[in-house]
Amino acid sequence: MAAVLFSVETVPNETPVQIQQNSWFGDKAFENNIEVYQNHRSFLQSVLDSWGQVNLTYPKNTFGEFVFPALKIPELPIDGATENITIRVSTPAAKLVSNCEILTEEDIHLNISEGDRSNNLPEGHPNRIWAHASFPVTCPNGTASTYGTQELIAWTWSQHDFHQGYFAGTFESADNPIDKADTCNVEVGDNNDLLVPWQVKTYVWGSWDYDKSYRVHKDRLSFFRCWRCNYTWAQVMVDVHLKYVKGDFLINHITPPDSSTTQPWNPPFAIPLQNTYLSNMGRTGEVYPTNRYTNEAGNMYDYFPSLFGPQRKHPLEILGDPESDDIILEELRAAFSFTSAQLANLEHRLRIGEDSYSTAFPAEGLPPIEAAIIDGGRRRLVQSPPITYVIIGILSFVIIINVWALVSDTLRWMGIRSGLLSMDVKGLAPEGFSSIAMVTSLLYESNAARYIPEATERLPTSELHGLLAGKKFRLGWFRRKSDQTSHFTVGVMDDEDFPFMGSKLDSKTEHNMPHERVLKISQKTICEGRAADAAE
Repeated sequence: MAAVLFSVETVPNETPVQIQQNSWFGDKAFENNIEVYQNHRSFLQSVLDSWGQVNLTYPKNTFGEFVFPALKIPELPIDGATENITIRVSTPAAKLVSNCEILTEEDIHLNISEGDRSNNLPEGHPNRIWAHASFPVTCPNGTASTYGTQELIAWTWSQHDFHQGYFAGTFESADNPIDKADTCNVEVGDNNDLLVPWQVKTYVWGSWDYDKSYRVHKDRLSFFRCWRCNYTWAQVMVDVHLKYVKGDFLINHITPPDSSTTQPWNPPFAIPLQNTYLSNMGRTGEVYPTNRYTNEAGNMYDYFPSLFGPQRKHPLEILGDPESDDIILEELRAAFSFTSAQLANLEHRLRIGEDSYSTAFPAEGLPPIEAAIIDGGRRRLVQSPPITYVIIGILSFVIIINVWALVSDTLRWMGIRSGLLSMDVKGLAPEGFSSIAMVTSLLYESNAARYIPEATERLPTSELHGLLAGKKFRLGWFRRKSDQTSHFTVGVMDDEDFPFMGSKLDSKTEHNMPHERVLKISQKTICEGRAADAAE
């Protein structure tokens, strides 16, 4: 009964606490070992290759495109198993935000040209078709220059079975220090000068029309988009849950960030460099997969192959849809933010009190983070409402019946009789009615013998039923007119000499105990039967 009536419910107990930050984000001077940076980016290549296709397990203090400060978990003020403890934290998280502007063909001085065979293509293989762009640049010394870049978009096929070729890639941007240095012929004296808290990417995508004339020209661009995006770090307040796993508290769940709290990260720190050449060291390596999407119809580079194409989150056709710019830009931002957050977790996390390459550790320290320690091990018994209502209904019914009986007895004691409330059962049958003697003598005083034909055992059942048709039998009290005695028996109704008195005999009539005669008669009958048996 208890198992049905009660169930066990978890009652979390929250204890508010303040948690100190155990790290902060800043810039570190480059190490002399380039392999460290190459290994970090090589790992992200494999992750991006399955981007959006599998559930990823993120490194500690990261979740998707968010990177969090390390937290100094205090000694838990709660007794009990640590596995039942979770910590809800409202913490600042760093992510990349973008400010993008669309560029026209005139803004970037777009040109389309056919490439050469410098890459030793086999005989008969078509040449490449390139999109060339040039941007005006103001050099550090104030002089004006032009920065040129190009992207492969199509091939010079003369015979083909396709109509559209989709392309996507990234133009190098002269707004970045490394690219501006190349354009202005300025030597970068220190690799650490490349550490800036912004990065500019110029994306280009569209489709090439293979059904038009063979002539390589801009009018064969059936669709073309070019966007320049400036990325910076932003601080967003995020609620996270930390769960105890193998001796440490790790992020278990994240709720959607509260975008209303977005603000620039302060103090700012550099966005990790990707695929950048460092003097006297070599290239840092790429974070996007090296197996770029390339076929005879079009080409994709940078983050695009991880996001668009067969078995990816979006089909290739989205690159030719003029209504999909916002979707494409957001996917690119999220992918760039994810890789930057993972690299910042490895390369830009500083200890408390450690100065950044670009700024000193805040003199006032870091503010504490509000948190709540939740004990999920507390249990309590909860009564089931449906079962409780059923039990209350049954008890209420029993109480009503008992009150009904009490009121009935009170009314009878006061001389008031009511058929509805009558609970008096005295007189419904004589005492000892259920005894063998009473059952045997039940028909002794009955008038039924006058209506039942003789030798009924010889009659067929149907004929006997026909003879008794119209006769009504009833169990109750009958009065014999000849001697004015009452008898409890099964009698035939509508008999003037043996009228039916009712199913209950009034105990206050002159026949106060009429059943005594029945009992005496029944006892006499039994004794006579035994004497006859003995005589035989």
